[in-house]
This record gives sequence, C-alpha cells and structure tokens, in this order.
Amino acid sequence: PWIRASLTEEAVAAYCQHWLETRSEVIRYELPSLNALNFMLTYALGGGGIASPRLDPQGKAHAQQLLAMPVKIPVEVL
Repeated sequence: PWIRASLTEEAVAAYCQHWLETRSEVIRYELPSLNALNFMLTYALGGGGIASPRLDPQGKAHAQQLLAMPVKIPVEVL
C-alpha cells in the first residue's frame, strides 16, 4: 500500500521532470490482480526507437531510475 500511495501521477511527474516535455503527461494504470502499477509518460522518449536522438530511446534506463524513487514507509515497519 505504501508504494501505491507514494507513486501518484504527480509524484512520478515531479521525479521524472528531466525526461518530460512541457506537453508530457504521466498516466498511471493499476493492475490489481498483479499488485502492479504501470506508468506511461507521454512524449518522454523523443520519438522512440531509431527516431529518437536520446541515449535511451526505449526508456529502459528510465524504468531503472524510477525504481530508485523514494517511497515513504512508516517507521514502525522499519
């Protein structure tokens, strides 16, 4: 529940702001049967694939960076 509460669209947009364009949007999809969240960051890959001038045109490194996003956990749990 802590990951789900911490990873809002707004929080992910703030954390990933260096990838996003001004027209970008962060959309969160919940997959409850898998206990998973999926995020789509529009206009974050500069065209993707071979069309992108970015170093990570498929966004794989972006996904790794998102795994490092801090999540607030109650002290009692630690």
